[in-house]
Amino acid sequence: MPKKSKKEKKAPNIVVFLVEGESDQIALESGLSELIFTAFPDYEVRFLLQQRLVNAAGDELDDSNDEGDDLSEDDEVEFIEEEEYKLGGDITSSSFVTPTNIETKITNRFIIPAVKAGGGFYEKKIVRIIQIVDLDGAYLNEEHLAPLAAERSDWEGLFYNPDAGVIETDNREDTLDRNERKQKNLDYLLSLTETGIKIKSSTIPYEIYFFSRDLDHFINNDPNMKSGKKKHADRFNRAYGLYVDRFCKFFFEDPGAIGHMGYDESWDEVKRGSNSVKRFTNIDCLIKKLMDEAE
Repeated sequence: MPKKSKKEKKAPNIVVFLVEGESDQIALESGLSELIFTAFPDYEVRFLLQQRLVNAAGDELDDSNDEGDDLSEDDEVEFIEEEEYKLGGDITSSSFVTPTNIETKITNRFIIPAVKAGGGFYEKKIVRIIQIVDLDGAYLNEEHLAPLAAERSDWEGLFYNPDAGVIETDNREDTLDRNERKQKNLDYLLSLTETGIKIKSSTIPYEIYFFSRDLDHFINNDPNMKSGKKKHADRFNRAYGLYVDRFCKFFFEDPGAIGHMGYDESWDEVKRGSNSVKRFTNIDCLIKKLMDEAE
């Protein structure tokens, strides 16, 4: 067993937040970090985005070979020009991620890049992993999918319609496949709250919280925001994140915050009917937990 370096021994314990995009980090890092520091003054907080392999068109590529998969002499390796690693995105909806490999994917896409980046980040110092996900209507079934409305015929991608409780889509089968894939990954991750998540040889306490439809929907009441996300997240941070009392009050008093039901109950509730496309979160459950830990 390799010896720990002096720097690693002296490094603080780390609470890791896994998020999908920069706007999540901008909006949430200040408030949640302050709550962690209040409960655990000597801890360090790191917000991480996944590092995923994409081609020049931005399409995600299979990164299995980067995870140590062995290739036989007969295997053909397809060369794709201008492939690169891009930060962010939803790991639970990835075509290359399943319940059987998602822990490995989290290790390789979030944790290992952070370790390689240095800055005092050591895998062995992680004491807790908290993942915050956008549900994106994942638990909607076939009856909650609708064709794009005529006035949105030029809309690219999915259109989330929480008022009608539907996702409008011009590709019904692909949307159903994505929802099924995302459901399975989310349900598996939720099961890890009982056992912990495996990161290499370690098992680390794990929690997962949601925004529905997504963060932008919750803080801006816009379920289909395509631009200005970071600007609005920064505005939210300046209004709430920098002031922990305001931050807590925002989530405790909002009617869409359902974490007061309890952790398991809030997940059960958001899976019902069309709730995963409506404006809900259980971040208030996390905030209450951190406040209790500080007492």
